[in-house]
Amino acid sequence: MDGARKVSVGSIDCWLLSDGTNLYPREALFSNVPPEELEPAVRGYVDESGMVPSTYHCLLVRSGDRLALIDSGLGDLAGPDAPVGKLQASLREAGVGPADVDVVVVSHGHPDHIGGLTVERDGARAPTYGRARHYLWKSEWEFWTSPDLGDLPEMMQGAARMTFPVLAEAGLIETVAEETDVLPGVRLLPAPGHTPGHAVVAITSGGEGLLYIADAVVHELDFEHPEWLSAFDAIPDLTVQTRRRLLDRAAREGSPIVAFHVGYGRVTQAKGAYRFEP
Repeated sequence: MDGARKVSVGSIDCWLLSDGTNLYPREALFSNVPPEELEPAVRGYVDESGMVPSTYHCLLVRSGDRLALIDSGLGDLAGPDAPVGKLQASLREAGVGPADVDVVVVSHGHPDHIGGLTVERDGARAPTYGRARHYLWKSEWEFWTSPDLGDLPEMMQGAARMTFPVLAEAGLIETVAEETDVLPGVRLLPAPGHTPGHAVVAITSGGEGLLYIADAVVHELDFEHPEWLSAFDAIPDLTVQTRRRLLDRAAREGSPIVAFHVGYGRVTQAKGAYRFEP
């Protein structure tokens, strides 16, 4: 996709922002699927090395004269030559710089969603969006700022410990424990499962809607197989329950969705599961 794709929801303007494309082992994206079932399903999605390409999409929202950025991509944690970490270029394509952002929504604390929240500056980490309030679910904040993150991969622990204390010290964090409008028509909703405090965003204006579902799905095959889980889904049963609830809503309302690893499209119901139409 282009770096910035503009869509409208009533009077609210949105830009689908590319952070690039990364590669994952199939076992990471589909960790509970027997090989004999997975192999034929994934065949059309793997590259020549057998890896599964995964696109990263953040969302920029203008409500009135204020801007909200939903998720921040991998940022400079990706390294200078990585195929991801491209959000700043996409923001420039949309005509926006970090100082223009009023609100940042953090759907959850995985590195590909928080890596761009801080930047290396003068040998230390500093907030990228220094004048923005950063909203996330209270239980998500408590999870990632806990002194004991258990057996989570060091990459995940390191990104959280590199990011959240910097934002807290700068006084930028707003935690919420109930549905909250972060801007007019831009509502933060609970969607736990992928992580304990995973959250999504419903955008409504003029009878139109858009649902940013973050990582409630992580691949197109999750629509056809809503019970398939990734290695990153923290609470398996709740992941499936939340996924079905959100996809049922999207299919019922007929409004488009944005999924971080899938992109923009609509959801329809199909034989007890779902179909994604880009």
